[in-house]
Amino acid sequence: MNLLRVGDLGEVGVRRVLDRAAELAVGAPPVRCGGAVLLAFFEPSTRTRLGFARAAIDVGAVPVDLHGTRFGAGTSAPESLADTLAVASAYFEVIVLRHGEVPGRLPDGA
Repeated sequence: MNLLRVGDLGEVGVRRVLDRAAELAVGAPPVRCGGAVLLAFFEPSTRTRLGFARAAIDVGAVPVDLHGTRFGAGTSAPESLADTLAVASAYFEVIVLRHGEVPGRLPDGA
């Protein structure tokens, strides 16, 4: 599932998220899922990055920061955001993306 905007959840999905948040607020344990979470922050936000990293750890996943981006002028071989996400989707169960130009549609498999 590609979740690009809250509106992508629909009314039922938003209600499920809010219900689960209420359960967690009163002490329900997080669901353990394992795997790896890619934190791809192209616009810096220390608090948000740390929050997602901690959330990954809380569910048994390993957070991985994406560094050394090669997007744009001055790089030896610029890679498109869509191509990077398509490749990363083969390695990570979850990709947390913070970027000024989120594509309206992700490549198949991303």
